[in-house]
Amino acid sequence: MRFVLCVVLGIYSFGLISYTLSAFVSVEAACTHCFKGEGAFAGGTGPNGEASTPTNRYVNVGFAAAGPNSFPASDASKISGAINTAAGAWNGAVGEDGTSKTPYNVQSTTNGNKVNVAVTLVDRIPGKAPGDPDACGGIRVIPDANGNVSKALVLIPKNVFNSLTQDEVAKIIEHELGHFFGLENIGDSSTGRCDSIMDKAPDEACKVKNNISKGDVSTVNKHANQNNQCDRKRKGGVNPLSGGGPVEPAIPFYYPTICYYFILEVPHYNEGRYMYSDYYLEDIICI
Repeated sequence: MRFVLCVVLGIYSFGLISYTLSAFVSVEAACTHCFKGEGAFAGGTGPNGEASTPTNRYVNVGFAAAGPNSFPASDASKISGAINTAAGAWNGAVGEDGTSKTPYNVQSTTNGNKVNVAVTLVDRIPGKAPGDPDACGGIRVIPDANGNVSKALVLIPKNVFNSLTQDEVAKIIEHELGHFFGLENIGDSSTGRCDSIMDKAPDEACKVKNNISKGDVSTVNKHANQNNQCDRKRKGGVNPLSGGGPVEPAIPFYYPTICYYFILEVPHYNEGRYMYSDYYLEDIICI
């Protein structure tokens, strides 16, 4: 009788463990959502001028080295190292099957003609107050004329950049690249059941704890290959660690090829008296 009972309990325990594990995997897969109604980034050019393919899409990430919103020369090594670390994290991440990767091949570049994602310094994330955990970083994803993801500006506040280590800055870049790849923020996964890079920073210290999860990779692949299965709508303006807002007014950003960022000013008045202005990125022309 004891033997039979032990066998029954053993089977029950095994089934409960299996169910719990499957439930956990399902939660991980479901906790990351992607943006619908847009074409995924088709890719830039490779290090030797190679063309991107649907399964190997080059993503060239650079940083502003001169002009407004640029990184000082003394910080070039730190931001360059952070970009390389973030690139390695995305390039090495695998999906829920344990082998599949995203179609994106992220690489650092100093060639302004090739930059697809530019990392810049700002005084603050527009629309966010200092000390707000959502003010740790932001991204402005720019579509082409057909609504496909084309390029992006990553915004990092100066005080955040200065207070974090190189690896901690890399985490913010990983998060913002997730937006570029079509992932939405996760509002709150403090229960610990969702280890996603798209979770928000825990506090105003801006030290992102999570890693790129298997669910993140699988959802990026969904966005790239089965966009009709995504269920979120990308917001306009800057997409910080949560929410949205206008673009910090900085004209132009300078690279070896000069790109002019045209900004629309929307002034706000109170009883006929000017109070402040919001600024929105309207167009980019590179010459």
